[in-house]
Amino acid sequence: MDNTFSKRDSFEYLNDYEQIIDFIISNERLEKLWNIYSNKYKYSNGIDINEILNLLKDIIKELNLEVVAV
Repeated sequence: MDNTFSKRDSFEYLNDYEQIIDFIISNERLEKLWNIYSNKYKYSNGIDINEILNLLKDIIKELNLEVVAV
């Protein structure tokens, strides 16, 4: 993970991950696009994008705690 952030020079975004994901969750256009996509492709039908994004926040939070703890 550190290598990826270093290579992309993107550590600053890690600090703002909650705000970035919350922006995505609140973006109606992205939600509409997801609904179109999930209706078109059977494997994504029934997946709640907001649930996935909230899980992503939880995962990042856990990873961040592990990195700080090491």
